[in-house]
Amino acid sequence: MSDTPAHGIQAEAHQGLAIGGPAEVGFDKRSLDHVPGSTLRGALASVWVRDHGPPTAGNPRRDEFIDIFERTVRFGPLFQDGTALVPLSAVFCKYPRTAGCRSWSIDAAVDPGAHLCPHCGQGVETGKGQLTGVRTQRTLRAGLDERGVPKDGYLFARHELSRGTTYRGRLVGHHPWLAEERTIWLGGKTSTNGMATVRIDTEPAPVPVPDSPREDGRWSSGAPAPP
Repeated sequence: MSDTPAHGIQAEAHQGLAIGGPAEVGFDKRSLDHVPGSTLRGALASVWVRDHGPPTAGNPRRDEFIDIFERTVRFGPLFQDGTALVPLSAVFCKYPRTAGCRSWSIDAAVDPGAHLCPHCGQGVETGKGQLTGVRTQRTLRAGLDERGVPKDGYLFARHELSRGTTYRGRLVGHHPWLAEERTIWLGGKTSTNGMATVRIDTEPAPVPVPDSPREDGRWSSGAPAPP
């Protein structure tokens, strides 16, 4: 485990965030449910380039760019406040029909033998590491022709992470350039989405240690067998 300290990072989204995922074809365009570390890194790197120019061989601050974005700092993902990550060991009803089904869940680390929902007797499924509680907004837009006029039949919807929300994460390592509060554009700079204010703690953050779900306090983990 690395001894390099981690620093907390906070981003306030002033506009909706459209964070690209896999290419999609169709009426609905969806955003990722979080901000990947690579997106955060790219947004901050764009600010550096705007202020100091491209980090070419002739740029006197080239070493600073390399130090921040390629060597010293590792940028982690940002998660929306109020969201929760469903662990892979979570077990819940696969076909919840009642309030009891919807509220029931257990941890496989505590009860690895649960194969049926106690409320309906149906099968169960396990968590897939998905985020719950993510706030999004849906925006309708029209495709424009070369004259800027809306085209018939080119209406599409975009699902964005909601504006007015706070995102938090961590980065490992630090650099004085990162100490200043900055306005960045996450997921692409446009007139209607992406703008956020980012602040990075100068003091190292404590390492969080979650409670074990087992009575003996131990942790259990598993990995799939090789093919």
